[in-house]
Amino acid sequence: MTGYITFYSSAEINELELSQFATDFVKQAGIVRQGGNLGFEAAQLSPLDGLKYNITSGGTFYIANDAYADNGSNPKYWMGRFSGATETLTFSANSSGSTRIDLIAIKVDTTVTDANPDNTGVASLVVVEGTPGAGVPATPANHIALYQVTIVNGETEITDAEVTDVREEAVLNIPDASITNLSLSKVAPVPLTEGQMINGKLAVSVNSNNLTVAIKTLAGNDASTSDPIYIMINGVLRTLTTALSVTKNAGTNWFNAGSSELAAHEIDYFAYLAWDSSNAAVRIGFARIPYARIYSDFSATATDERHGAFSTAPGGNDSVYVVGRFAATLSAGPSYTWSIPSYTNVNLIQRPIYSTRDLNYSPVYTGFSAAPTNVVSTYRIIDNYVDLFYRAGQPGTSNATNLQISLPFSVITLMSYSIRHYSRGTDNGSTVVSDVTYTISSGGTVLSAQLGGNSNGWTNANGKKLDWADAMYRIA
Repeated sequence: MTGYITFYSSAEINELELSQFATDFVKQAGIVRQGGNLGFEAAQLSPLDGLKYNITSGGTFYIANDAYADNGSNPKYWMGRFSGATETLTFSANSSGSTRIDLIAIKVDTTVTDANPDNTGVASLVVVEGTPGAGVPATPANHIALYQVTIVNGETEITDAEVTDVREEAVLNIPDASITNLSLSKVAPVPLTEGQMINGKLAVSVNSNNLTVAIKTLAGNDASTSDPIYIMINGVLRTLTTALSVTKNAGTNWFNAGSSELAAHEIDYFAYLAWDSSNAAVRIGFARIPYARIYSDFSATATDERHGAFSTAPGGNDSVYVVGRFAATLSAGPSYTWSIPSYTNVNLIQRPIYSTRDLNYSPVYTGFSAAPTNVVSTYRIIDNYVDLFYRAGQPGTSNATNLQISLPFSVITLMSYSIRHYSRGTDNGSTVVSDVTYTISSGGTVLSAQLGGNSNGWTNANGKKLDWADAMYRIA
């Protein structure tokens, strides 16, 4: 196995300039990962042959260059590589009566002043012999430790069981295009916000009327050790290496989305990822609400509008983060079947987002024998608020002295929480241009309209309507 060291000296670039360039590229010395594997793999001889051990593959490394330590406070680095031929290292016998630990290391010989044109011989694989009974020896300057080899008193053969892998992966400030599978947890720093993914996307599907929300790689595959997905969760870049999805079957009024107001209407759902701290695993879920911060912010009841539907429930205090948004529709009961649209960048959002689009719903009325017509009724969830818009073109037929319009999402329960706005309307078939108000109150599910300040001030016959409502109210 031949070692090469990057070493130039010419009018265009000198050793110092090259070392400073490497400093901009390298954050921490170590072994480069290529093709998913660290270089300098090792294995016992087959058959065993005394105190010998094989380095079976070459690799690329960055090593601190102590020769230029006086050129600033930042460390300087050399880049080196070894060809792939197997190299056998030989260890000295140990008859001391105590266990000795040796190192297999890469050494850069800084005393070489006139290397050959290929700069071979500057870097080499060496054995750093330890002191019996003294534990692991210190790694000398201009060396990178690869393995620790335990040699007991009277040892005759070295097997894999005596060898400990201590290779450290090089930490790079920018990705090297030649590195096909760089561990992103080793790239520093990765400027991600909570819920952002690298190599990950939402994949939403319906099969046999059942809805599945999954995290896939950008290539559309399940995550794996060779093609991982990275997600920033609670300040830590988590690595996903297995399939992750959640399925909610038809037949349940999930999130109350099959109610009279919402059935057959497209709803925007927020996809969440959570770190299950008890099981050290990433969990996936989705919900109608975007404001959850820990799992206990969701309702555990499947039919509740604040429900969080997860693959596996994390702990109540485990953090949850929105990673995207998708549209889906649940039909009315009793079938409650799922359907999805053709996805675009409008109805499928592949990033953290905390508001829906303007969505339609069908209000349910109280105080009418025939409901108003030519109605426009929309809502938008913005974090923990609902922005409601309602307009009725033609009056309905009154059969009671009240006028109530159901809401698309219930109001937060807070003491004395209520909002009141002015509007206008029709009562007993005649237009009322003043003295019409409406309120949305704590814990409520309806908008209540008043005439003359009285919720029961409407005529219980003929035409009746509230012309419009345009309000924001809290849901959490």
